[in-house]
Amino acid sequence: MAGSNASCQYLQDLALCYPATGQGITCGKTSFKAGGKSFLFMESGADGFEVMLKLGPSLQEAAQLEKKEPAHYVVGGHNWVRLRFTHRDKLPRQLVKKWLEESFRLLAPIKNVALLKKGEAPASLG
Repeated sequence: MAGSNASCQYLQDLALCYPATGQGITCGKTSFKAGGKSFLFMESGADGFEVMLKLGPSLQEAAQLEKKEPAHYVVGGHNWVRLRFTHRDKLPRQLVKKWLEESFRLLAPIKNVALLKKGEAPASLG
C-alpha cells in the first residue's frame, strides 16, 4: 500500500479502478500501470505523501497552482506534476480525480482508454 492515511488509500483505490491497472514499485515509489505504462506514482512517509502524474490540457492549471501553492504543486519536465501534502492536509479530491484520469488517458494504451467513457471516471469514488 502506498500509505496508511485516508488520502493515500483513496488515491490507490481510485487508480486501481482504471481498466487493466496493476500496482507495483518503480524507482522506490508505488506505481500504477496500465499496459506497462505508469500513469501515477505515489510515495508516503511519516510527514506526508507525494503524488506524481502526467498532464496535458491541465498543465496550465497546475502551473497556476504552483505559483499560488509552491509547497503543494511542482510542475516538472516532460509535463510531470508533483503534488505534496502532509497527512493532515485536505486532498483536493475532485482536482486529483480529474488529473488522474488525464494522466491515464495520456499514458495508458489506447485499448485501455477506449474502455472509459469521455469524462467519466471508472468508479464512483467521491
